[in-house]
Amino acid sequence: DEQHLASFYRREHIARLAAAGADHLRLPVDYELIEEPEPPHRLREQGMRWVEQAIEWAWAEGLGVTLDLHKCAGMSFFTPETNGLWEDAGLQRRFAGLWRQLAERFRHAPHDRLVFELLNEPTAADNALWNDVAAQALAAIREVDPQRWVVIGSNSWNVPSTFFDLRDFRDPRVAYAVHWYEPFIFTHQKAPWCEWLKTLDLTVEYPSQLPDLAPRQADLGDPAWREQLMLFSGEMLGYERMERMFKPVAEFATRTGAPIYCTEFGCWDPAPPKSQLNWFRDSLKLFDAHNVAWAQWEYGCLFERDGTPKPPM
Repeated sequence: DEQHLASFYRREHIARLAAAGADHLRLPVDYELIEEPEPPHRLREQGMRWVEQAIEWAWAEGLGVTLDLHKCAGMSFFTPETNGLWEDAGLQRRFAGLWRQLAERFRHAPHDRLVFELLNEPTAADNALWNDVAAQALAAIREVDPQRWVVIGSNSWNVPSTFFDLRDFRDPRVAYAVHWYEPFIFTHQKAPWCEWLKTLDLTVEYPSQLPDLAPRQADLGDPAWREQLMLFSGEMLGYERMERMFKPVAEFATRTGAPIYCTEFGCWDPAPPKSQLNWFRDSLKLFDAHNVAWAQWEYGCLFERDGTPKPPM
């Protein structure tokens, strides 16, 4: 809501990012803010003012911007079981139409200062469905702007494993997005939005050798939760495992020659601070080894909710 935007997105936050050495800002935008709910679903001017203000602030501080459509009509990463985008041709046309309007709106923005990210963490039941929907949106942008950089992520929350099925769009101005939260049992430990980890309530260090977790299955009532838990049972959490999990992305990059951009990576607050630093160190080492650009989720971690800077770890 706009009261939240007024307090949370402030010029001094972006200035602090720039002073810390950031070179760009990934700006997440939900469709409800910028798209009219009624047909023909034109851009919502009141919402677009917030987006354009944030972009202008970033540019004034010397930062580029990745405009990330974080949700669209019929698709949210929070509701995979009810997302209708994948089967509804009308919603697919609406999605492409929103991107056509945004491409027209920002047609004259410098191509080296504004990048479009089609959709955050798509959740299609079949990887091929996301490829087809992404192709429609990319084509809509290209009708207006052949040169704008467009970022297209892998299916299933942009995980590395679905890069095996991600389409190479053979467009020299397309980069491919991955999200990096491996090992999930570490980065999301005790996260209130992840029921099995909240229920497990386990403190995990990084790097570390995890024990046999089979005895903890009794704590988790849902069979799917127990399955998730056992993926980590007895695992050594460290850089070697990172390389193994990242392999589908590295192979895609080698096969296509296309740029890779990690548009999200990070740790939830309860992870032990020293372990967080170890994990960030290894993640950046991994990105450097594979020439991966990155944006950390999220810059709000630098600030308290009242906007004051948090102290260093």
